[in-house]
Amino acid sequence: MNDQQTTVTPRVMELCRSFLKSFGQTVKLVSLYSVGHPVPASSQQESWHLLHELFSESAWPEITFSLVAGRWLVNGQLAADSAQAYELLAIAFRAHALHSVTFRPECRLYELSALCELASTPANRAYQTNADDFLKERGVRHISANVEEFMKARRVTLPAS
Repeated sequence: MNDQQTTVTPRVMELCRSFLKSFGQTVKLVSLYSVGHPVPASSQQESWHLLHELFSESAWPEITFSLVAGRWLVNGQLAADSAQAYELLAIAFRAHALHSVTFRPECRLYELSALCELASTPANRAYQTNADDFLKERGVRHISANVEEFMKARRVTLPAS
């Protein structure tokens, strides 16, 4: 990316933090209800609108949120010093061994819903879920879940009991 694409204004950083908070709350609501229930559906809409406002305000061609050493980064720049402020989302990232999630401007609401569904998978079943396969099965093309390399080799599918 060139300097223009990595310039982060205070407004863009505010939108990044607002999206992280909203997305974390949405993941929690999806885990409590179901992805199609009206309560998380409203929260998904809010997160989706924040994401698109962020694209509009930043003019970035893609946005990558990553959790590195307990800190949230957006396109490689520090967005939050502590994962604690966004603990719900940090728990989901750790459970799925996600290094980062990349969004493209064409992201549709159903794609964000699929990501929320993935992230809300209970931690004790997360290791059985391949993030890429999960998203592909739901037709997601504009979001990439980037799994930590060491976990890709450890993923196993347990037989149904």
